[in-house]
Amino acid sequence: MITRVVSVEQTDNWAKTGVMFRETLDAGSKFSNVLITGANGCRMQERNSTGGSAVSDSSVATDEQKAINAPYRVRLKRENLTTFRGYYSADGAVWTEMVWSPRTIDMAEDCYVGLCVTSHSNGVLCTAVFDNIIFGSGVGTDLKASMLGVNASLWTRIVFEVEDSNTPNSANANPRVGPVVINEIMYNPPSGNQNEEYIELHNITGVLVTLYRYDKSTPWKFTDGIDYTFSSGPPVTIQAYGYVMVVKDIVAFTAKYGGMPPGVQVLDGFGGMLSNAGERLQIAMPGDIDEIGTRQYIRIDRVTYSDGFHPEDCPGGVDLWPAAADGLGKSLSRKVSADYGNDVDNWQAATPSPGVVNP
Repeated sequence: MITRVVSVEQTDNWAKTGVMFRETLDAGSKFSNVLITGANGCRMQERNSTGGSAVSDSSVATDEQKAINAPYRVRLKRENLTTFRGYYSADGAVWTEMVWSPRTIDMAEDCYVGLCVTSHSNGVLCTAVFDNIIFGSGVGTDLKASMLGVNASLWTRIVFEVEDSNTPNSANANPRVGPVVINEIMYNPPSGNQNEEYIELHNITGVLVTLYRYDKSTPWKFTDGIDYTFSSGPPVTIQAYGYVMVVKDIVAFTAKYGGMPPGVQVLDGFGGMLSNAGERLQIAMPGDIDEIGTRQYIRIDRVTYSDGFHPEDCPGGVDLWPAAADGLGKSLSRKVSADYGNDVDNWQAATPSPGVVNP
């Protein structure tokens, strides 16, 4: 996560604000952050064990770090789940890694990330101003983000999506949808044979879409839910308004659902199984290679589905996903393919319809 700290109210020399990864909302939670302080420069802090003491880079902070004041940019990056790297930058183009970085914290995979601010003085409020906030590194992510208060954490779960168009100084546009969407999901076949699972992809545009980026020499792939990378030789294409089926086992799929209409490819052999309880499915195209040599991926479409029985995993503690798709003969069917998909309101349980228009 990256932000520019425009200003922080100097309620104390150690009043501070910046970016944070945090395991839970509990007071003694593990965390890592990079901060701009009121009068002590740019600092990195952490708590690497639940209930332990928070520690910082005070013993090793450089004079350059100590001289930094807002406005200034800070960046916190999580690598390989347990590695956290902190950076600072005057212009967002050239980044300097914190001398204390990298840090190792055994933090849960599902965590909170957001902006934080503290007055460093009980009972005193502190105001911080941010801009140029960037989440992720090419891959869109569900982020649990908000502001961290003075004496308590105030976080909320929000989802960031790419907009259909730029809207500076005006209301946000609708999320961008397509060109390819996850259109149907058979995650729990009624026979109990998980080899009959499938995911239907649909090209919602009037032009052919190739699931390969020639400028990156890399194909598209699923980055969540299943393990599947599309072929690079020859690249997979989806005809205008066409479909592609991604199936677990082509023999079991064909025996259950028969042959597909002309032009509908059936691609088999994805790794793993679709969760019968629900999970996140995400398809992405290749982006740039980052500074440590890792290919980043740009989300094209994502659906976080459930089986209707897991309210603890759903916003508001209510699971609205249709239970009839959970082993009772129905599939999850997208109601309007061109509408935003990561929303239960755009899904229903329906008669399986692989390779054709949803019922």
